[in-house]
Amino acid sequence: MYTHVILTQCLLCLLLFLVCFNAAKSWQTGWFNEKRVNMNIGGSEATDNCLETDITGQADYVAVDTTQTILVKMNRASSLGRDLFLMYNKKTGVNSGTAEGGNTVMVVEAGAEGTGYAESWLMGKLGAGQSQTFAGYLGDDRDLVITVLSIGDTAQVKIEFDGLCTNTIAPTPSPCENPNQKQVSVQIATDTYPAETSWTLKKVGSCAGQADLNLSSPTYSTANAVQAAFEQCVDKGQYEFTITDAYGDGMCCSKSSLCYHSLSVNSSRQHSMI
Repeated sequence: MYTHVILTQCLLCLLLFLVCFNAAKSWQTGWFNEKRVNMNIGGSEATDNCLETDITGQADYVAVDTTQTILVKMNRASSLGRDLFLMYNKKTGVNSGTAEGGNTVMVVEAGAEGTGYAESWLMGKLGAGQSQTFAGYLGDDRDLVITVLSIGDTAQVKIEFDGLCTNTIAPTPSPCENPNQKQVSVQIATDTYPAETSWTLKKVGSCAGQADLNLSSPTYSTANAVQAAFEQCVDKGQYEFTITDAYGDGMCCSKSSLCYHSLSVNSSRQHSMI
């Protein structure tokens, strides 16, 4: 009851003055859990060290819009210091009464991992074209840089650790010498009756200078085994992949514990159980 009263009073104050919580406090409340990004700085996930996205102001929250990002946390081990939190302090609607940093990207620092009570400190108010560097963010010589690319209905922001937005790994070269081709790989795991399993890969439609390719499987003879992959470079285009069981009773699952097919294009794999 006491907690409910205090929370209600806080909300009434916010509505009275038309001011939203800062990024750290909003993270703690959990109000925008489905519209926040937790960057685990130094980690291995795609958005841990490089994030370029549009930040929506809290007043523009739309529950059904799954594309919105409202809060970003730049996480690091507590032994290295407090975490950074970021939001777009758009001065509109329920946040139209904000007195500091209106229509800027505001960066605050707070402890307790953003989940418990902790004091927060304002670290930066960034407008369009401005950036801020946090040197040695993980206690070494690697820096965290926050850049505001544009300000408008949303704020376009780039957060980059150790230059990893630009120092990208060179793409894997194509296995096909002809740049107009891609490699197709088909691999089958057969059941107890491997000869019943077959597949075809047929090109749909014709393009100038290209053949209407019609590939088919070899005859499989080894039961309950992952067969050797069939690989071939083919012209770019639309293809139809069909896999059949001659007896008509399927491949899975009473006749084998394997039973799958794998179709990949330039190592991008689609894998299905049968």
